[in-house]
Amino acid sequence: MELLRIHVINQHTMVEPVQACITKIANQYKLPPKEINRLNLAVEEAMVNVIDFGLTNESGQYFDVAIQVNGLEFDVVVCDKGIPGDFIADDYDDKLGVSIMQHVLDQLVIKNLGFNGREQHLIKYLSEVPKFEKREEEEHCELPKDVEFDIHPLRKEEAIEIARCIYDEFGFSYLSETVYYPEQFFDACQRGQIYSLVATAPNGEIAGHLAATKLEHFEGMAEMGIGVVKKKYRKYSIMKKLTNKILEYSEKADDIRALMAEPVLYHPITQKMCDYYGLVPCGMNLKYLTSDLKNTFSNEPNQRLSVGVGVKPFCKSEIHSLYIPNEVKESVLKIYEKLDVEVKLNKSDNKLSEKSWITAQSNHRMKIGKIIIDEIGEDIEKQIKMAIIDLKREKCEVIFMYINLFDKGAPKCYEASKQNGFFFTGCMPMSIKGDYLTMELFIDSVMDYDKLVIAPNFKDLYETVKGLDPDSI
Repeated sequence: MELLRIHVINQHTMVEPVQACITKIANQYKLPPKEINRLNLAVEEAMVNVIDFGLTNESGQYFDVAIQVNGLEFDVVVCDKGIPGDFIADDYDDKLGVSIMQHVLDQLVIKNLGFNGREQHLIKYLSEVPKFEKREEEEHCELPKDVEFDIHPLRKEEAIEIARCIYDEFGFSYLSETVYYPEQFFDACQRGQIYSLVATAPNGEIAGHLAATKLEHFEGMAEMGIGVVKKKYRKYSIMKKLTNKILEYSEKADDIRALMAEPVLYHPITQKMCDYYGLVPCGMNLKYLTSDLKNTFSNEPNQRLSVGVGVKPFCKSEIHSLYIPNEVKESVLKIYEKLDVEVKLNKSDNKLSEKSWITAQSNHRMKIGKIIIDEIGEDIEKQIKMAIIDLKREKCEVIFMYINLFDKGAPKCYEASKQNGFFFTGCMPMSIKGDYLTMELFIDSVMDYDKLVIAPNFKDLYETVKGLDPDSI
């Protein structure tokens, strides 16, 4: 989430005011003073890179400095459209500035964006992961059949126990890192980014948890997850009660247009639950998770875990005006028919703007990359190739593509993506910015579809995805 963007003139005297602004915001996020000083040292080096080497010496040139917070990453982004070059690879100032930045930062990422210029991402982690130890498995608890569990929004003192419950079940492999940081998790709930529900037993012990998390890049959508029930309470339908409450909250929320869930594709029961709660199968994220979750969901060693995408829309009255590629038109229209959402089909005239608007990001822990394409221009083929190269450099094993179907260039983008090895995996509908066609690219691997265990409600989508994967087994 971007908090602030500053338009900065190319003068060294602007370094200190920018650092002061960063310090003010970093303090609000409780970044330790020592780490703020280290971050500001990197900011100075990054700004000097742009002023001395990126831009020409002409007066009146500008660049941007943005502050983003993405999960546990405090990210200062220095953006310029200056002389093409790579501050890491090229020999600017004997690479002294880059060496300093790499030493004081948790992560330094430099992205060349073609017509959109260049970005230096200066990343500090907001805190270290607390130390948790797995507790011994508790004996099953016998309670009366009519026992009542209290279900309520997360309280501050309960955040640490939720973190421990997630750790007991998943270790440190759970996707949502924020849950391991009790203070930051509670702060996210207070800001409205996460709606967290806790179920407690009559003795006050936490029995289960479930949350709806608003998706950063798909405004208007929330994901149902961070679900866990202590083993000794698993016969009391706690998850069912929590799910009903999350659905009730999401449907009433003014800023949630649809709720999404990701059932694992090795566990048909979780897929059938989508059907039970009215979540329509819309897509598949193949090889999405690392093998750390195998103890919970699968016994397959050293294999990445695949998930489905189920969506329950709450705004069905709108007509979605889409540009759908011909090859997948039938499959996409079937999804919208099940969503009970009306579609107007548009025909692209191929008259595109000059430049595309692409967001490329990577998750180093999960080794996945994402390319989100909101606006499609004549340069789309070049931009896709550059994004793939950048994500390969960052050691991504899988890359997910999201193509905005509101844009008339969607069919051209689809074909360009196919030329680079991507294949259709479904769609992500209902966000404010648009509905997105989803595609996927495996880096140096193939998908063994026979390893998946697919429930009937996901069967049609599974057959379509498998049929369009050029390397399917």
